[in-house]
Amino acid sequence: ALFSKSSLQNEGGDGFYDSIGSHIETFSSVTPLMVAQNWIDENDPLFDVSKCAFTVSEATHVDEAYEFLFTNLAMQTSQFLESTATQEAGAQKRQYLVMPHFLSNSATSMEKFATQAVNIIRTLPPVRNRIDVSVLHPEHIDPEKRCPVPVF
Repeated sequence: ALFSKSSLQNEGGDGFYDSIGSHIETFSSVTPLMVAQNWIDENDPLFDVSKCAFTVSEATHVDEAYEFLFTNLAMQTSQFLESTATQEAGAQKRQYLVMPHFLSNSATSMEKFATQAVNIIRTLPPVRNRIDVSVLHPEHIDPEKRCPVPVF
């Protein structure tokens, strides 16, 4: 039924519509990606909408997270290795990897994962000096990096 028992008991003309209106809930379509984008837009001084990209992963296992990270790294690397132009100071090409359920089935912390990812990246000659990895998450020790959604 579209109306509750209270709307049946209310005999006023406008009471019916008032009762229906008081029982309808609104739903929000805010996604983790939107939350991360808004937070980064407000808090990351290097954010430039024309030079940044966002990708989302639902990875819950370490292997999935590494696959997600290095697949994105490979796609971005192929683009900037072909470019010989010097990059502007400040914002460079930035890839934000949003991971709202970061390794929920693993004991690996974001910091440990990032450290291991950097160790692997440093073994790759074409990118070892061109890639920086930083971590944003709700429990970061640095208040300026406390994004409500985990992001690499």
